[in-house]
Amino acid sequence: MGLTDTKTNLEKLKDESFMKKCKERIMKDKASPTWFARTRDAILGFIISRSHLWLQSFIIRFCPKSLLISLGRRLREQEDGPSRIAPRIYRLSSHIVLMSGWGITQGRAANQKYAYQHVNPAIVRIPQVYRFFEDQSTRRPEGYLFMEYLPGKTVAELDAATEGNTVSKALTQRVSDIQVHLMSVKAQNGTPPGPVGGGFPKGYIWGDFGGNASFSSVEDLNCYLNKRLKHINKSIDVGPCCPLVLCHGDVVRRNIIVLDDSNGKTTNTPIDVAEKELGLVDWGHSGLYPRIFEFVAMESVNEGHYDDPHRGYQFAEDLKKATYDKIKPTAVEMECYQNLLYTRSLNLRHQPSFLYVHSSMFPFHLFYEDVFQFTLIIWCWVY
Repeated sequence: MGLTDTKTNLEKLKDESFMKKCKERIMKDKASPTWFARTRDAILGFIISRSHLWLQSFIIRFCPKSLLISLGRRLREQEDGPSRIAPRIYRLSSHIVLMSGWGITQGRAANQKYAYQHVNPAIVRIPQVYRFFEDQSTRRPEGYLFMEYLPGKTVAELDAATEGNTVSKALTQRVSDIQVHLMSVKAQNGTPPGPVGGGFPKGYIWGDFGGNASFSSVEDLNCYLNKRLKHINKSIDVGPCCPLVLCHGDVVRRNIIVLDDSNGKTTNTPIDVAEKELGLVDWGHSGLYPRIFEFVAMESVNEGHYDDPHRGYQFAEDLKKATYDKIKPTAVEMECYQNLLYTRSLNLRHQPSFLYVHSSMFPFHLFYEDVFQFTLIIWCWVY
């Protein structure tokens, strides 16, 4: 290759690099909001926040996805910056909130909608789902879940404002009644276990990144569980623990809302709180499972507090005991309970999707941290 050919190739590479930079600049300009887009989002947000509920729900249900996505991104930039790491909740009006981000899936929306349709609102309030869709234009799909806003404070917030966790202690029996009611919501015969409508299960039993499998029958679920339990020479059959019932999977203080009264006030005294309506939110871990799965979730919760890490743990223990006393699990269910706890431990030790999930969600430089952690997991597994 002569000197002339070398210069020609260098000029070609420079031209290609220049064209690539131009293309990136054009795409960046397209992604950046224009004055028109900002004005449009402001008008749309104003109409949703100030109109009647029927008009709000109409707009949410029939507005083009692109406009709602643009509005959601604008809210995220105003409150959190451009980060898309964690799902966030944005209040659009006095009646509707938006939950968006990675991890907000169709399964979460379907579970919540199913609960809203089948749970008695006199026992516990479930936020109504107005609309769900995913933004497929991002590196990982971002879910947009529009739902009813339940005014009030969480039990965790009320506990933090009182001494001795008096609010959660006063509500333990009521929350256990909610658990029993959820376990009475039975799935139809032939319904597969897992999230409503199918999909990968999420929650404490399935490890930090979900089950990475879907089930078409109880036999499929048994196969998944036994594949893990064979490493410790155990087996399980959840068939005798059926029927499948509605399990929330994350009944902790931060997901229980003490609703405001008609005057918009929430008191912290246990006597007043006991008379108020309760709401249950965050249905991302829920699905249709044998009822013993809910006990495993209560055993596995991790809800501490920065100044008292045992607050949430004590509530979970009291709630599990109160619920146990009311439904009296059978000996077969308790055997499955122990094996499911083993399955959870095995799922935490072995996550097939560990590197895949992290390397796609976070910047590349964090990949080396993942490799280091993954090496530690393999070392613990072997030794």
